[in-house]
Amino acid sequence: MVVNITFVRHAQGTHNVDALIHGDSAYEFPIHKDASITEKGKQQAIASRKKIENINFDYILCSSSRRCRQTLELVYPDSINSEVYLFDYLMEPQGKHICNQRDRKEKIIKEHPNWNWSFAFEDSHFENNTKEESEEDFLNRIKLFIEYLKNNFDNKNLLIVTHYTWIKKFSEIYLGKQIELENVGILNVTI
Repeated sequence: MVVNITFVRHAQGTHNVDALIHGDSAYEFPIHKDASITEKGKQQAIASRKKIENINFDYILCSSSRRCRQTLELVYPDSINSEVYLFDYLMEPQGKHICNQRDRKEKIIKEHPNWNWSFAFEDSHFENNTKEESEEDFLNRIKLFIEYLKNNFDNKNLLIVTHYTWIKKFSEIYLGKQIELENVGILNVTI
């Protein structure tokens, strides 16, 4: 089984900017719940279009977080009217930072009526969830997701928009080294 994946890290988010000033505590600021991308982030995503515009993707998968959805719309504009599969499995570790809690499904479905929510958790999974996802659980979530890809997307080209920590841990597990992408950084891999 071979799956070709183009990973894109989300564009600069409001939480990323505040973290430069306030450190990791910025990730807990209520204003950053399901953080949006900044104006600079929008420009980053638009500038990165050229890096993927000539790739024919069979499927588009995206973290359900706002900053990933916004990045996808800008870096790959065809996604707006395409079927995009939203995966909560692609989200950052849960329970520690409010910036990693997504909006309610109902709100996101209104924004993206063509996108597929079959792989999203129930809203209750995120609401008032103060239990921090362990490192082991997070790594298992990544491994389960990759096994799902291998079993369901053989010989396909995938575009996946996700997060810094997700890509860093994926690369550590499957490539034997941690790859730390900048905002809207791109990583092409075959698994």
